[in-house]
Amino acid sequence: MISDPATGSYALVLVVGDWEHVVLSLARTYLGVPSDDLSYEDPVLGRRGTAFRAVRDAFRPFFLGDTPNGRILDLVQDAMRHARCPPKFVADIKKAFRESDVAYFVDTSGPPTILPAATTEEQEAIILAQHGLRDAGHSAARTHLLRAGELFRGGQWRESVHQSISAVESVAKSIEPSETRLGKTLAKLQNEASLDIHPAFGSAFEKLYGWASNEPGVRHGGSERVGRVGQAEAAFMISACATFCTYLLDKQRTATLSGGTGGEGRE
Repeated sequence: MISDPATGSYALVLVVGDWEHVVLSLARTYLGVPSDDLSYEDPVLGRRGTAFRAVRDAFRPFFLGDTPNGRILDLVQDAMRHARCPPKFVADIKKAFRESDVAYFVDTSGPPTILPAATTEEQEAIILAQHGLRDAGHSAARTHLLRAGELFRGGQWRESVHQSISAVESVAKSIEPSETRLGKTLAKLQNEASLDIHPAFGSAFEKLYGWASNEPGVRHGGSERVGRVGQAEAAFMISACATFCTYLLDKQRTATLSGGTGGEGRE
């Protein structure tokens, strides 16, 4: 705050410290507002800073207007990921998501990421997969799952499903690199005795893959206005593919310890 020396009262509230860096960055990225438009120079004290009132007025239409929810979540995520973001803010947002009824949660196994999950079980499945993929060195598969969540927030259901399937594809091909298509890769994995994949599990995911392959635009991108892929399908595929990635990693780990096939294991 800047105080008026004549009255001793506070004349202006400023955004200072780490939050000034975060706010100015978000204003440029999401509003196209330059830093100078949010600054104030006190003519008496000769001090210049970022005015809270200017920041509030600039962001008010963004939060109270018709901004898509996904865009607002993107801003919150970028705020949490900013290098100067106070750690308490990340903890507070994570807690707020956990205690609210929103179908999202904050994953902090890497850079803070807002991911969709309607239930605690789905959250745990996605977090387990993220940790497992990171520890096993599957950076590409982990990136696909994170990207699936980002696309989900933006309402791009088809592309989200595509990224979810790609995560499984990445893990499966690291174990069985001789095939180029996921369907054939899964068939080979089921025939690998050391992996001991139950036919029902393999068959179930083959059907999900078959559905995704037959839906227009899912495998190679396309219009969101065709086919039958919506929010429910995209949300289901993120948690289902995360769970299957964990399943494959566990099977590969067990097989490697027993001297069976281990695949390449890393990307």
